[in-house]
Amino acid sequence: MSPLNKTGLKPHQFFTVAVGASIGVGWIPLYGAWLTNAGSLGVAVAFLLGALLMVFVAKGYIAVASRLSESGGETMYAYTILGKKIGFFTGWFLAFTYLAVCVFEALSIALFSAELLPNLSGSVLYSILGHDVRVGTLAISIISTAFMMFLHVRGIQTAAIFQDILTFLLLAFSLIFIILGLSTGVVGNLNPMFVYQESGWRLGGMVSVFAAAPLLISGFNFSVQIIGDRADGVGVASVAKSLFIAILAVGIFYVGLFVAAAMSLPREVLISADLPVAAAFVEVFGSERFGDIIFLVAILGLFTTWNAVLLGLNKILAVLSINGDIPKIFSSKSNQHDTYQASIQIVSLLTIVGVLGGQGMLTLIIGSASVTMTAAYCVVMVCAITLCRWSGEKCSISLCVSFCIAFALFLIAVTEPFFVNPTIHLPITWSGILVWCGLGVILWLSSRFSEHATLNAGSVSDHLVGKKTLYIGKSEIVSKGNKV
Repeated sequence: MSPLNKTGLKPHQFFTVAVGASIGVGWIPLYGAWLTNAGSLGVAVAFLLGALLMVFVAKGYIAVASRLSESGGETMYAYTILGKKIGFFTGWFLAFTYLAVCVFEALSIALFSAELLPNLSGSVLYSILGHDVRVGTLAISIISTAFMMFLHVRGIQTAAIFQDILTFLLLAFSLIFIILGLSTGVVGNLNPMFVYQESGWRLGGMVSVFAAAPLLISGFNFSVQIIGDRADGVGVASVAKSLFIAILAVGIFYVGLFVAAAMSLPREVLISADLPVAAAFVEVFGSERFGDIIFLVAILGLFTTWNAVLLGLNKILAVLSINGDIPKIFSSKSNQHDTYQASIQIVSLLTIVGVLGGQGMLTLIIGSASVTMTAAYCVVMVCAITLCRWSGEKCSISLCVSFCIAFALFLIAVTEPFFVNPTIHLPITWSGILVWCGLGVILWLSSRFSEHATLNAGSVSDHLVGKKTLYIGKSEIVSKGNKV
């Protein structure tokens, strides 16, 4: 950070960036299954606990970001501090996370569109994962994917002002929904607050919610990545405090939505609806028109999220390619539009393959993406501890706790399928990740024998932040360190 940076970001701006990046509609398609398997308060308690633990993960992120002079996310941290191999697998895991989110957005857009215009669903094409795949909804997902591919191939990005307006509208409607839902809802509708079975308390549903929380609240890392742009006189501690408050505020906000939805209608009515949250919106606002407006805003919000994720995904693949870890095609740009055309087309094709799994993929996507996202959290915690060792400082207890929590979140995300179904042998979420890891190993090995692999590691940093050496060395990092 420049010592004369008087126009940089203030603490409250880090707060708004973190909140804006974390508030979304990804919970809406999942809420019905959560309510069924965890109970009304089970959902709220599990999610809030996940939010509380994310405060410690954020502390580890800040410890790393405050010591690095360059902007960048988990992939850059890993390449810079832990070396090329760890950097590659961190980027490859994040690429899986972002690809999974792209599939999630495509499926959610189709689900919301069918809720707005039921006649769009069409006839049943086939059934998979316990859900019918209909011609209309599948077509909407594929057309949406093609539309996003067209925009990115031509280099068109959603305007930031447009995205801010949509975020504000979604936030405003959500707050109104929470206030009306809590004030007019029936407390008795919360029963059963927790789900029990013959052997006792059923934890599987709550574990699913808890495992999803780190992914749904992961927007805080956007603020961490711009910590170097803070204004003169704004210390790291002030930014950290803003982010901690933001994470807790987001957790409370989501809990308010969950409880308001549960109080709006009896549980049997909610879980029998095709989209329980839609039924809750209509009941609270007393008009289907208001519900339609909210879902229209939600659809637009899904597109803006998809836009940002697709940008990040193609950037990660390009960085891995430029470093010689995957084929050169992922970093080749079109002469006409200066975009990663081939990479965008490959990602779009993989997205279409994913949407063929239908609505049954939604919970599986969250489960898989939670595993890879929490794995990235663990890598960042290791980076933070490594920086402490380089500086000769004793690793603080809070940083050790942050690592333990990140690792615990990873283990819970990995084992979550067994809590839901103890008789399962190889969870589908594991299968998808293992296939992705296998593909990564194949691409990585093939790139070792290509001429492209002779590029030095500095090329990645040149691509991201200009003429710098990627592995900047512990002496330089330590000299710029900030204690958190």
